[in-house]
Amino acid sequence: MVSYLGWGKYLRYRTPANLDIPWGWKDPRNTFILPIWLDLFPDAKVIHIYRNGVDVANSLKVRAEKSLQISKALYPRRKQLYWIRPKKRGGFTDTLRYIDLEGGFSLWESYLHEAQSHVKALGTRAIELKYENFLVEPYVSLRQLRDFCGLGASDEQILEVAGRVKKGRAYAYRTRPELQAFAEQVAGRMKVFGY
Repeated sequence: MVSYLGWGKYLRYRTPANLDIPWGWKDPRNTFILPIWLDLFPDAKVIHIYRNGVDVANSLKVRAEKSLQISKALYPRRKQLYWIRPKKRGGFTDTLRYIDLEGGFSLWESYLHEAQSHVKALGTRAIELKYENFLVEPYVSLRQLRDFCGLGASDEQILEVAGRVKKGRAYAYRTRPELQAFAEQVAGRMKVFGY
């Protein structure tokens, strides 16, 4: 709780459930454990923002490569510790899965299928937004999210925040030939999700 709330809010509230302000968090891993969170917070509203699968797969690949580089640099100095370190599910083996664009892309598909089934089941308690549409029309999207969440932001405040959105992040894969080629390979699978 301290890492989420910070010490000041933790000492005052102890748990997000006691906050007297609108709050939320973003963590894609919650996609598969959403029913648990909905048991804890039965009045929660769910916002599902999804992004192009090729861009997601590339992002996972870049992160995995960076993680492996760090591990490779640290290993010689810590190799005696590795044999006593407990082995966890995930970690290194998951990192290897994402080194390959296909691995990251298949993970994206799994998450989208799961998230879309939650959105459908939740009805008016959930909203779905395509990341690229948000970038094209941030003002419209932010107003939609404000209304969905019942927040008190003015149109002027939303306009000011919308002006900070970096629109060039949409379909980033189009700037790299190898990612364009991968996008062509998975075009049929992308079409299932409206891409």
